Amino acid sequence: MTRLYLALAVAAAMLGGCETTAKRSERPIVGGQPAGVMLGGPYKTVFFRWNSATLEPESHAIVQDFAISIKSLEISAIELRGHADRSGPSAYNHRLSLRRANAVKAALIALGLTSVKIVVIAEGEHAPLVPTPDGVREPQNRFVTLGEAEDEGHQHSSTE
Repeated sequence: MTRLYLALAVAAAMLGGCETTAKRSERPIVGGQPAGVMLGGPYKTVFFRWNSATLEPESHAIVQDFAISIKSLEISAIELRGHADRSGPSAYNHRLSLRRANAVKAALIALGLTSVKIVVIAEGEHAPLVPTPDGVREPQNRFVTLGEAEDEGHQHSSTE
């Protein structure tokens, strides 16, 4: 429980100045790293609007920056973890988180990461940054993390 509070405190500190955090608007937050989500290598996080798997212009810039980092470090495998808030049915949120991760994958491939193994994982609503009750729209829980795959042999790939 202490780790959860610490992770939330770090995430809140990182996002403290964001308009979305202060006003709870539907505008997605971009950049940074959610605490405790991914270890090792370069990582980025992109956020999405409610019920959307479309990358916003700010998110494209983050994905491009990540692609440049991956190319310069010659990393052979990356992991994309899609997430959704709890505002819809669990099965729908799982599919939405997969669509979000696949949207990031498509953007990375368009940026030339064709020789890199891209592992796509759908977390659905099961690994939120901000714990909420079922049915709650939380902008900070609609995201995809981009990072180096820790252990290629133990990852699983998901497709629609």
